[in-house]
Amino acid sequence: GGRPVLILCPDEKTARRMRETVNAFGLRCAYYPNRDLNMYNISASREFEQARLSLLVALRRGELDVVTTTPEAALSYTVPQGVLAENLINISLDGEISPAELVNRLCTAGYVRSSLAEGAGQFAQRGGIVDICYTSAGVDRAVRIEFFGDEIDRMGFFDVATQRVSENVQSVLIPPAREI
Repeated sequence: GGRPVLILCPDEKTARRMRETVNAFGLRCAYYPNRDLNMYNISASREFEQARLSLLVALRRGELDVVTTTPEAALSYTVPQGVLAENLINISLDGEISPAELVNRLCTAGYVRSSLAEGAGQFAQRGGIVDICYTSAGVDRAVRIEFFGDEIDRMGFFDVATQRVSENVQSVLIPPAREI
């Protein structure tokens, strides 16, 4: 019926192996990891949270045929669909958004301001330039958005090590950085 299939596996190892098997048959399959519960608001790695959000965005966009996971992961709390939709940031060259509005939306979506954007969930602003690091489809991305006033003048992916733009892009969809 065109809807994604959920395959529940007894453990993470089996779920990951099942993902590889399904992908080998040419279907678009992703693994949905269990949540790492963190009772304190510490700056720990949010790799699993980023992977979960990336998968939810891919499902929302119709980019997956199959999802493999464990019962614990499938039953764990995550961001409601409406909240996810509200916190997706769609930026295109022909759109208008001020740097201040973009920074506000990034903070609302759980991104952390830093002096240099080096990892998923971080952003940096230097004058009319905003660098954002995020995870999309399981891949860490870094995008630089250059503004001229409230207009986007140029946008492209960059290498966090060299800070050089490697590929210009017309639009990006930035998922929230945090589930909660």
